[in-house]
Amino acid sequence: MVSLKKDSTQYNPKNLIIYYNQDNGKKNIVEAAKQYGATILYTYSNINGIAISIPESKTLEESIQYFKKIKGVLEVTRDYKYKID
Repeated sequence: MVSLKKDSTQYNPKNLIIYYNQDNGKKNIVEAAKQYGATILYTYSNINGIAISIPESKTLEESIQYFKKIKGVLEVTRDYKYKID
C-alpha cells in the first residue's frame, strides 16, 4: 500500500472536475461553462466527467456552488494533485 504524506495533496485553484449524469449532464455543463466564461480543459472518456478552468474573476468556492446547481451534475470537486513519495 502506498502512503501519502500529510502535505502531499494540493489542488489547482482555477480548475474543477465536474461529474455528471450520462443522460443529460454533459450538454448542460458545456452550455453553463460557456455562459460562465469557463474553459473546458478535458472531457474524460472513461468516466462521465469534464475538467474546466474557471475565469480569473471567479473564486473556486463560488464556481463550485454555481456548477453544483446545473441539472445533471452529480459532483463538483477541486482538481487535486497527489504526490507519492
